[in-house]
Amino acid sequence: MNEQAQFTFDSCLSCTACMSVCPVMAATPDYKGPKLVGVAHERMHFSQDDIEDSLELCTNCKNCDRTCPSDVKVSTLNMIARADYFKNHPHSRLDDLLAHHENIARKVRKLPLGQHWANLGLRLGSRLHAFK
Repeated sequence: MNEQAQFTFDSCLSCTACMSVCPVMAATPDYKGPKLVGVAHERMHFSQDDIEDSLELCTNCKNCDRTCPSDVKVSTLNMIARADYFKNHPHSRLDDLLAHHENIARKVRKLPLGQHWANLGLRLGSRLHAFK
């Protein structure tokens, strides 16, 4: 499907249906939208280092794929662009920690009273309404 998705950007009608259902666009003005980040950027890809900064905000919810009348695989194009970027650019430490939370849990378990302190932090956070 990746090979097929790479060639679907030419089918985009620029109808903005994908942008009207994007939850990230509704949540933050920093995200330019699935059409501009995935499809339009793929059409105008000038160099290997050319990347849309807001690409990392895409949550890959696939709402754009479902609503596209031309069946453009917008979310797949976004993920292909993101994968190409990270072939040459390392993930940030925070991204790595969030993606591999099992490593953190394993390290916390090895600490004396590590689980106790982690659970205490979660309970305090929920009581203070820090996590919603």
